[in-house]
Amino acid sequence: MPTTDFSLASLLTLRRILVALAAILFATPQGRWLAYRYTSLLNWVIAANLPRSSLFNTLYFAQNLPGPLLRFTIEILAYPRPKHDPWYKPVRGNDWKGVWIAEGVGKVQDVGAWTQGVRQETDVVIFYAHGGGYTSGHAAMFMDSWILWIEELKKHGLNAKILSLEYGLAPMNKYPSQLQESLRAYKYLIEDLKIDPSKIILGGDSAGANLMSATLLALHRRRFDTALPMPRGALLAHPWMTLDLSSSSHTRNQSLDYIHLGSLVKNRLNWLPADQQSLEYLRSDPYVAPVYAPKDTFVEFPHMFVAIGQWEVFYDDQVEFVSRLRADGVDVVVKEAEEMPHLWLLIPEVVGGDLKVWKEGWAKVAEWTAQVVRGERDEDGEEAGDGLEGSRSWEKIGMSGSILHARLG
Repeated sequence: MPTTDFSLASLLTLRRILVALAAILFATPQGRWLAYRYTSLLNWVIAANLPRSSLFNTLYFAQNLPGPLLRFTIEILAYPRPKHDPWYKPVRGNDWKGVWIAEGVGKVQDVGAWTQGVRQETDVVIFYAHGGGYTSGHAAMFMDSWILWIEELKKHGLNAKILSLEYGLAPMNKYPSQLQESLRAYKYLIEDLKIDPSKIILGGDSAGANLMSATLLALHRRRFDTALPMPRGALLAHPWMTLDLSSSSHTRNQSLDYIHLGSLVKNRLNWLPADQQSLEYLRSDPYVAPVYAPKDTFVEFPHMFVAIGQWEVFYDDQVEFVSRLRADGVDVVVKEAEEMPHLWLLIPEVVGGDLKVWKEGWAKVAEWTAQVVRGERDEDGEEAGDGLEGSRSWEKIGMSGSILHARLG
């Protein structure tokens, strides 16, 4: 007669089998590849069907994981899904590495030969840095959003490619190593591939936006013996602009956003060297905290697009950063989403519903990108395009994706 009881020997055998399967999956490159891609696919299915509040809570508590486990979790859950295979190809340069994201690049056998055609075949080259508090994340973690950006640009008649930087993570790699890697990769685009800087748009989210702000400042000040031209523009999505947690939105929006304030402190401690942790330093280095930069720091910065969410703990810092850019005469377009948390532009699952806000956001980013590359915003930032008029455009969109209001100033 069948029984549901397992003997101790049976349990030990089962455990050995499970351990062996785990070893096969995670101890070999082929096994990790299979585990990553199909775990990522399962995660996408689950996240897309979770209630929005449950997803927020999951993201919030995940940030309490120990650093190595958090890095591994993000790496495996944000791994490209099978449908992304034709769209990305890893690349390694001189003391930097990254991922090319472009239609069909995944099928390319000789990526070196392919990159030599980028200059002739591409209207826009986007140089991107991912977020993750400088301690987690990877260069292919937001494939859906980056593909949508490329596809939206095609509607404007522009062929775009993205080079996403795979910078070294903290605490193994301390500041300013990520900035140095970014400058080396940008130098590769300018000097090795001979990309016209008027075709280059920088992009970054969260800590990656912080990194791209620092990259612009280093180019402007010629830091690290860098003498390279500025790019045409920069997208800073949900930028992390201060490290001292002093703005009121950190407490006002704590119950609305999924960002854990404790994780921000851990990220800072892991990223900055020990002698750069004082409050005085955190408010004095514009490469680390652009919000505290003195007047004229951002003079001659290129066209900027800043995406923010009303519920972000970083909200007040982001608004202050925009005001400082504008005080220095920078052309800035802002896209603010009502009742949206950190990274709504990059993680469609946190948007919920039918994703109209997410799609509308990238449509506006692409419209701005096209205007900038074609020189349509060069006359004091003025452009007659729908919703992006003027150098002081600030557009707010509602939960349905509709425009609530567009204001200047």
